[in-house]
Amino acid sequence: MLLECDPGAEHNLGMKTRSRWLLLVLLVLATVIQAAEPVAPPQPLDLPGLHNVFQIGEQLYSGSGPESDAAFQALAKLGIKTVLSVDGATPDVERARRHGLRYVHVPIGYDSVPRGAALQIAQAVRELPQPIYIHCHHGKHRGPAAAAIARLCQDERCQVDDALRIMQQAGTDPRYAGLFRSVREFRRPSEQELQQLAGPLPAAVVAQGVKQQMVAIDHAWSELQQIRAAGWKTPTDHPDLVPQQVSLQLVESFRELHRLPLDKPRDATYREWCAASLQSAEQLDLAVRTSAMTNVLEERYRVVLEQCSRCHTKYRD
Repeated sequence: MLLECDPGAEHNLGMKTRSRWLLLVLLVLATVIQAAEPVAPPQPLDLPGLHNVFQIGEQLYSGSGPESDAAFQALAKLGIKTVLSVDGATPDVERARRHGLRYVHVPIGYDSVPRGAALQIAQAVRELPQPIYIHCHHGKHRGPAAAAIARLCQDERCQVDDALRIMQQAGTDPRYAGLFRSVREFRRPSEQELQQLAGPLPAAVVAQGVKQQMVAIDHAWSELQQIRAAGWKTPTDHPDLVPQQVSLQLVESFRELHRLPLDKPRDATYREWCAASLQSAEQLDLAVRTSAMTNVLEERYRVVLEQCSRCHTKYRD
């Protein structure tokens, strides 16, 4: 007896097979399109008490350091869960905690992002509650470099050019060649490297010695810039910034720096330049205290700035 073939059943089987193949092709195409999809560029945000803030990814932000309740409230309202500081200054852990935020401190310099610090940044974006806000002091140089590395660790679609674009859009000075080089040469950590990290990430690392005074100088200089922008007077939005007090703080920080024993071998030029910077800061302080003419203040401000830039170029950048 011959078996009869049902043409309708054969047709249905062929349709099902073709449908499966079509579905498989569509899934492959969707995967390819998603992999080829460009990484979205950083988006600037305007947040109270903060500046130079960018959203870098769905779970990643960067900007300046929060220094007021308004700034911490803005981060909490944004949904931030972890704040990662790469600044040298000790973060305000208690104030962050009051606003429901966890702090992690991985201080880096302006010369590079050391591999150990990069691994800690990778550990943070892998293990800690997100979204994460990464900051340095001004949110322009060290913070964006750290955020670029975090983005590379967070999203495999992110390429080096995408990471460098984060720094460029944030305004990172090209003269900080070491920061750019760290991002350009960064390689994603292996599972073994991450497993070898010792213990939990610290909430705060206390700066010591030269680094501590550099942090103090940077802070005083930032406040002096605000005073200068207000016509060498107390800014209306910062009544706590008294010109004579800030200029004195700058002098004291330079004085302490000059007195410190060096924690790294440096030549006699470093000592000579430290002394010159102290003397110039004292001259600027004198001009501020005596309410000198604006042209005198500007000239002495320029001298200190040029001396700092000269020293940074040789010893820091």
